[in-house]
Amino acid sequence: MDQLIPSLEALLAPFAVAFRQEVFRVFCSTVGAWIVCLGRRTISRVWETTGQSETRNHASAFRLFSAAAWNWDEVCAILALAVVAQLVPGMWIWVVVDDTLCHKRGAKVAFGGIFLDAVLSSRRHKVFRFGNNWVLLGIVVQLPFRKDRYFCLPSLWRIYQKRGKKSRRAHRSKSQLAAELITLFARWFPGRKNPGGGRLRLCGAAPVAGPRSQRRGDRSDPLGRGAQRTAGPWNRRAAEEGRSPPYARADAGQ
Repeated sequence: MDQLIPSLEALLAPFAVAFRQEVFRVFCSTVGAWIVCLGRRTISRVWETTGQSETRNHASAFRLFSAAAWNWDEVCAILALAVVAQLVPGMWIWVVVDDTLCHKRGAKVAFGGIFLDAVLSSRRHKVFRFGNNWVLLGIVVQLPFRKDRYFCLPSLWRIYQKRGKKSRRAHRSKSQLAAELITLFARWFPGRKNPGGGRLRLCGAAPVAGPRSQRRGDRSDPLGRGAQRTAGPWNRRAAEEGRSPPYARADAGQ
């Protein structure tokens, strides 16, 4: 995959500022191969899909994630700005925060652990699986060709680690990771307003709290005090009927 289709090349062009020139070429090839790769998308299989495995060592693909000088948050910032500019002009920015489990297998998996699988579980039956637990922040968009439903585009993430032998202060809970994501996302939009004049609103499976105070044990709201929490636009009927909505909103547009 030495060449990308023009539309994909134009989509990846803004990310060039986050990489060195030679690393950006590997990044583009990896993204293109990731899309068309058949079967499990392991790094080795994706690199074979690029067509460069016969001339270049697989280490080139692994170094992209382990040794190359680039920052995930910079790439996420470019992605979030592009999503808001193209898909959320002049509208409220709805931000969803939740955690998800990525199933993994193997004797040595970094940050792996046994977590609740919310997809396979029910109220009566709980299913636990081994894998990586990610805390994700996504932007809710409504596409012109599907105005009857909403889509969430993941734009920022952190991996959750179990406490293990860490002290309580050193360990970072899912709520703390979520607060970090929200605070970082808000910095990308000064004044909590997008280029189209819309305001930032937060949705989550539960009220997102910040780090605990060392003395009082309370939690700080990363979006500021007085934030109102109501249902998102996709669940207004539940709110009108008095039922508890599965998502909460923090209206940060002051």
